[in-house]
Amino acid sequence: MSGSIPRTRTDVTPRFRCVARLCLAAALISATGLAGAQGAGTAAAGEATSAPGAATPVSGRPAAGAPERAPDTVAGHVKTVSGEAYVVQGGTRMRAEPGLPIHVGAVLRTGPDGTLGATLKDNTRIAFGPGSEFRIEDFRYAPAEGRLGLAATLLRGTLDFVSGIVTRLRPESTVLRTPTSTVGIRGTHILVKVDE
Repeated sequence: MSGSIPRTRTDVTPRFRCVARLCLAAALISATGLAGAQGAGTAAAGEATSAPGAATPVSGRPAAGAPERAPDTVAGHVKTVSGEAYVVQGGTRMRAEPGLPIHVGAVLRTGPDGTLGATLKDNTRIAFGPGSEFRIEDFRYAPAEGRLGLAATLLRGTLDFVSGIVTRLRPESTVLRTPTSTVGIRGTHILVKVDE
């Protein structure tokens, strides 16, 4: 199957749709290696690994007395940039460039001549035209733990949104806001424009 994830059909009854989602989740877990270790020192789905010799029970939670691991706040990475484009994270404005990590809480901005494209960890693709501003408010991608979600706001400009695994597995967990509305994402591809 070369890493491709099967698509679910939407013209079937809800019971079969649920089964299709479970099959998709199983394929995802298999394809991403969440079902087992990929080798010493590797982490599944962006999770941190514990130090060698640290006791971690089967539940995935650290053993009593073990240090808590910090949650991974990286939601994705910048993929393409043209013209003036910035990522504002933790009060710091950085010129966007391919490979730059995007954290939860980041604001993506494009200037009057700028465009920016990014891919989130679940393969959600977002692209912005000139004069856009977009904030990632929440992103959870831990399918093995049942934690999936995406919440973001397009404050101005244009957005081309292609849904990823979070939306495919749990559509109700993806919410896109604008200054005047809230959009629940159910499809796979939407275009949004917010005028100033």
